[in-house]
Amino acid sequence: MIAPLLLALALQQPNLDPPGDAMVRLCNETHILVGFSIVAPSAGGSPIQKGWFNVEPGACLEGRIGETAGGTAHVHARSGTWTWPGPQEAASRTSYCVAPGSHETVASRPPCAGSRREADYARVEMTRAGRRYTIAYTVSCAAFAAEAGLCRESPVAPDGFALPVRELEICNVTSAPVAVGLLAAGERRVERWADIPAQACEIVFRGYPQTSTIEVVTPMNIEDAMPVSTTATLVCAAPQAAEDSRVTPRLAGQCGPDRRAFALRSADYGPSTSRFTMTVN
Repeated sequence: MIAPLLLALALQQPNLDPPGDAMVRLCNETHILVGFSIVAPSAGGSPIQKGWFNVEPGACLEGRIGETAGGTAHVHARSGTWTWPGPQEAASRTSYCVAPGSHETVASRPPCAGSRREADYARVEMTRAGRRYTIAYTVSCAAFAAEAGLCRESPVAPDGFALPVRELEICNVTSAPVAVGLLAAGERRVERWADIPAQACEIVFRGYPQTSTIEVVTPMNIEDAMPVSTTATLVCAAPQAAEDSRVTPRLAGQCGPDRRAFALRSADYGPSTSRFTMTVN
């Protein structure tokens, strides 16, 4: 009876691989510098987080990063506001807390403390060859599906990473919908109108503007004593009139037929600014 019992116990034991070298093969198929952070089991099995491993455009980084018990690792990558895993990897992601700077520590899950922020990590099964366990992960702009083209157009910052994607958010705190006009770069004409529902916020621009400034016209009451902000300029425009996209000065307190008073406002983006929010009230 002893032999069958020993056999049954042996079959119940997990198939644990012996510890070995943790190797990485991190590939960057973009035109921008990308930083990688990795969570992998240590030789003792506890999850250790290490980063950032910067990989040049069109290159791969290969090497040993320590010892591991093998099994499942997790990888996060970023450049500017682009982060991997991308939308197409939603089913294989796990959240960890990650530090903005260099890190080598026991991995932790949200809620995050201090300067650490929650980030998605892609699940990667390590491959074994002898005493080597390899973590392989490749990033590309194709991971962003509909925004793959925008990723490929990312300007490169002086540090080699992508400049942040610029977003302009308009919050309408009034009780009625409003029309907001986005001006063409360097011109006094409305390139596109956006309708903002009452009591709602919407992103009216997402991308890379030609300059560091986006100008918009937002509604205001002609009865108002002051513009929407103290830095705004009063102008006149014809809301959503395709045949008249001009933005003209408001002279003698008048706008003329079929034109309304607007506040001309600007969103100025610094090197690390991603989102600018304006309020219409």
